Amino acid sequence: MTTNRRLQVLLLCLSLVSLLLLTQDWFSISMRIDESDSSLGNFDGASTYPVAMPASLLTSASILIGFLMMGWGRRAALAVTALASGLSALWISMQVASLNVAALDSQLDRLTGIAKTHGVSGLSVDASLNPWLWFGVTVLTCAIAIFLVFSKGSFVRQGTPPQTNSPLQESTIDLWEQQRD
Repeated sequence: MTTNRRLQVLLLCLSLVSLLLLTQDWFSISMRIDESDSSLGNFDGASTYPVAMPASLLTSASILIGFLMMGWGRRAALAVTALASGLSALWISMQVASLNVAALDSQLDRLTGIAKTHGVSGLSVDASLNPWLWFGVTVLTCAIAIFLVFSKGSFVRQGTPPQTNSPLQESTIDLWEQQRD
């Protein structure tokens, strides 16, 4: 198997790890009630950032399409992989760094029984290591996809050069006619 094909397989494995990391707990949210912390729950990346799962699925699908395509079609599929993974890594890492969990407002309202308009005080948001692992895997996916888009190597097995029909070699028709005589 050539290096480019191995890198494509690695891309597929990284996209599956990315999907797995999206379903793990990213945030633990608790609320301070009567001088004690009460846990409201743990939330995964897919529910905290609803755009993350479709972007990861697009990345995985474009990698799979890259296996089926040849030439410029494969490069276009890998470019979609690089674009989708790069943009989602950039946007979601900014949201995680600022601990923006705005997509969880309706769930938090239901859990606390307090409408957001009345204000929720003492809310504590703790991030786990999973969002940063996801970020690393997604950036690596983007980098490998970019490398494959601009790679000059071919996706076919390198080895002995293909043999051409030279005047000294006999064609299959010549061999067949010799056997008939």
